Amino acid sequence: RVGVDPLVVPTYDHGTYDRGAPREVRPAPAVVILEGLNALADPTLLDVGIYLDAEEAVIVDWYVRRFVGLRDAARTDPTSFYRRFLDLNDGELEEMAVSVWDAINGPNLRTNIVPQRDLADVVVAKAADHSIHTIQPSRGIR
Repeated sequence: RVGVDPLVVPTYDHGTYDRGAPREVRPAPAVVILEGLNALADPTLLDVGIYLDAEEAVIVDWYVRRFVGLRDAARTDPTSFYRRFLDLNDGELEEMAVSVWDAINGPNLRTNIVPQRDLADVVVAKAADHSIHTIQPSRGIR
């Protein structure tokens, strides 16, 4: 892995709600952090697999607050996916975000993401304020 220069990495843009253009990083860093649904699926790609964990209620709160923040930022960004929600008041927007969580993100978390936890070397549990609550070895075997 060391010596790959330039390193080309995929990106994701929450503002457009889509993949962004790959980014070239020079010089190649000594440490690369991969994030994503299948980042732990192939342990041969990783030196250390870390799973960030939190109670689902906390994750829902983070999601709703981020959704509201992205909608607010869309007021000055004409390319933002979230501009379509500018006419909703905060209560309506939060209700819609919870509905999206219940229909899509929650089932995805429980079905596809949580099972990845046992593929990690380390599980870092976070508190509602994003501070680290605990760091433990995973229960799984890599």
